Amino acid sequence: MPIQKIYCNSCGEKVEPLIALNAKGEDKNFCINCGLPLEDSASEEAHQLEHVVIAEDSPLIQEIISDVLVGQGFARMLSTCITGEEMIARLTNLFAHGRSPDLIILDVNMPGMNGIECAVSLRSLEQGMSTKEPIPILFFTAEQCDEKFKQTLRSLSPAMYVNKGSDSSPGLLEKRFQTVIIKLMELRKKQASNR
Repeated sequence: MPIQKIYCNSCGEKVEPLIALNAKGEDKNFCINCGLPLEDSASEEAHQLEHVVIAEDSPLIQEIISDVLVGQGFARMLSTCITGEEMIARLTNLFAHGRSPDLIILDVNMPGMNGIECAVSLRSLEQGMSTKEPIPILFFTAEQCDEKFKQTLRSLSPAMYVNKGSDSSPGLLEKRFQTVIIKLMELRKKQASNR
């Protein structure tokens, strides 16, 4: 009997699930490509974010992010950076003033410092500033998730990704983006309660 494929909001396609047992002994489906959980739907719990910082050089993607976060009430404030260097400078300034964003969104392929280098710098900055919890990171990429990127997501946790190149519909991308943000904030909450 063929395995039924499940839609992965991160990858933007139907994938074969990898089935594993969770801590409660229940079956849990994970994406065979990216390793992230495959749930039929994310929690409907509202996740109001105070401040989100994005580094994205595409005006269209910036607009989609703004529509989802601010337009649909996910975030009160959105700060946009064009490069990774600009984001690190902005985060350093925020940390120096005792503030921290609720979410970081990074384009993986940016001019200069790419999104992964920026995320690694962020985690180092958090350690140096002794922040209480790591800021969740959402990567945007047009590439499919490979083993190296899966390892990157694990090492920078809480981190997830959305493949922005898998569909051409801005509406579907917005829905996927929203679903993955909810899952990411749930992951952060779970990790914080385990500390």
